[in-house]
Amino acid sequence: MAYLIQNYKFPIRVLQHIIMWLSMFCLLLLLLRLPLNANVLDPSFSIYVGILLLVVAINHYIIAYGLVKLVNKRKWLLMTICLIGLYIFSAYVSIQSFSVLISIFPYNKIYHSLLIRYGMKDFLDIFSLTTFTWVMSFVFPFSVFTLFIKFYKKSQETANKNLYLQKMNANLELNFLRSQINPHFFFNTLNSLYALTLDNDRAAKIILGFSDMMRFSLYEAKADFILLRREIEFLVDYIKLEKIRHDSRLHIEYSFKVDDDTLSLPPLLLINFIENAFKHGVNTTIGQAYVFINLSCQKGSLVFNVKNSKPPSLKPGNKSELGIGIGNTRRRLNILYPNRHELVIEETIDTFNIILKIKI
Repeated sequence: MAYLIQNYKFPIRVLQHIIMWLSMFCLLLLLLRLPLNANVLDPSFSIYVGILLLVVAINHYIIAYGLVKLVNKRKWLLMTICLIGLYIFSAYVSIQSFSVLISIFPYNKIYHSLLIRYGMKDFLDIFSLTTFTWVMSFVFPFSVFTLFIKFYKKSQETANKNLYLQKMNANLELNFLRSQINPHFFFNTLNSLYALTLDNDRAAKIILGFSDMMRFSLYEAKADFILLRREIEFLVDYIKLEKIRHDSRLHIEYSFKVDDDTLSLPPLLLINFIENAFKHGVNTTIGQAYVFINLSCQKGSLVFNVKNSKPPSLKPGNKSELGIGIGNTRRRLNILYPNRHELVIEETIDTFNIILKIKI
């Protein structure tokens, strides 16, 4: 489906660009008519406008699909080199084309006078004041328009992503809690249950852990980012509850090695992977099962690994068995950490392994 949509959009996008450049050609004819003292119906003028449009188009695509990425990645030196290269190219082609037009239209006085005024005798003339004035007047102003369009689209995409994240966070809270009771009443009830189960160590631990998880989801998970150590505490509470629930048939090992207490992460970003390990791995296994969880910092990246057993009867590649949790987490990662994360899902006959790397 995605392939068909992409093939459908491609010709429309090409047609949009063709219409844009035809409109730009007509605009250049009108804008340059007075400065160059030219006749719009003069073929030589149309040819020169076409050459200038080609220079503007090359500048447009290099800036839109090259320099903007360099700015986002803060590669200032490479960006400066590219800008100088574009300036040299623009100056040389737009001015040296006068000589070509004079050879084709020898009686055209306009290009003779322009060549006398802006012509370059050697390479260093490219950086002269007259050449700089020409390029800044007739070539680069259109590049400013390119930058405006590009950054406007970027701001719109960012706004849409933020709106999507707000909706997703709201859905996460609803899916996790699924309750509209008064929080104070809820916690008071849990405290009463905890007091009644003090003689039952296992039940008391379950209620206490569940209470901590609900408090986290109600009061802390609404923030855009929380401290990583607090997220880890929430994950440990969840793991302990599952360990108590499955008792001896579950072998679980977990390790959270993060030395920096200042690191932050979006709340409830990692829980879906652990929940998936128990829901589709341990819960569907009749006999012994295992879950291995590891979180660590390696070379400026947060590395999260969840590996669990699964019954051999579940064939690899059945994506519907994973539920919507991992799909939602994928979308959150693409929005929150574009080009800064890597999610690898490995599945065999009897194991399921997830490796997530986030550059922090």
